[in-house]
Amino acid sequence: MFPMRRTAALFALATALPLAACSVPSSEASFNSSNPADRTRAIAQAGQDPTPERVRGLITELESADPAQRMFAIRTLERLTGETRGFRHAAPEPDRAQAVDRWVEWYESGRWSDDIAERRAARTG
Repeated sequence: MFPMRRTAALFALATALPLAACSVPSSEASFNSSNPADRTRAIAQAGQDPTPERVRGLITELESADPAQRMFAIRTLERLTGETRGFRHAAPEPDRAQAVDRWVEWYESGRWSDDIAERRAARTG
């Protein structure tokens, strides 16, 4: 009986360890990471707490080579502001570049903080 229990315990341990490793983030959320999961976490954090650096990171992520990252970024910006400024994540690069320029202009104007605050107030109130 004991050898079967030991085998079962070893099997359970061998199965559980890789699964546990999958659930733990590999590193910190960062727009500068080469790991898409880290960038996705950075996008999510920006949606929850839109600091100047995080909003700028969202705009930078609109230029990602990965269409999924661009989609996550524009959906987060849209949720924060109610706007897309004409950005479509699957559009041709020249069209995306023009929309990114509109986002950069908006950010540099300083309106981003008021726009996000107004959108949050409208959603909660």
